[in-house]
Amino acid sequence: MKNIIQDIDTKYQNNLICPHCGYEDKEPYEVTGDEENGNTECGNCGKYYQFTRYINISYSTFKTTLREINQEEKESEKRKEESIKYLNKFKNKT
Repeated sequence: MKNIIQDIDTKYQNNLICPHCGYEDKEPYEVTGDEENGNTECGNCGKYYQFTRYINISYSTFKTTLREINQEEKESEKRKEESIKYLNKFKNKT
């Protein structure tokens, strides 16, 4: 019987795909490694393989007004001041 090796598409996938058996790891965020590269063991066949993690940055925008921006900045500044007061109270107790 002839051993037929199939090409498994492993490039630019949303999940890790084992290049040995084609198993798809649906929780790839659990693998260890630096920010971009690592090694992992397949949860199906047990063989090891390397991976490269590509990070895509995207943005969402929405309409706002200058009035809303100014109000948010005021509220943010007020929260910051309250946090500083709280931390100073705690600091003075020690």
